[in-house]
Amino acid sequence: MEKKSYWLQIHKALHSDAKSVKIGDRSYPILVATNGCRYVKGTDKDLGPITIMEQNPNKSSSYAVRARAGETLSWVMPVRGSWILLDEPIVKEVTV
Repeated sequence: MEKKSYWLQIHKALHSDAKSVKIGDRSYPILVATNGCRYVKGTDKDLGPITIMEQNPNKSSSYAVRARAGETLSWVMPVRGSWILLDEPIVKEVTV
């Protein structure tokens, strides 16, 4: 999977106290889901509409265990296709 620099830029912003993230000349607000996870909505030229969201540490998955241990994990979630795990500096496609 090709690593896209703006994905990692959003990933870093999600795991900070930022209220928005600037990509190029556009600013995207960082929103908070009902489960408390921070996310950004946008459009990727290859994937179409996407959401990039931090890992929910309150789940029972191995990824949630890692998040509870302090790792910063985020997901690129396209409307169609596999999710992409952002585990800086690793980017990998994951079927969920």
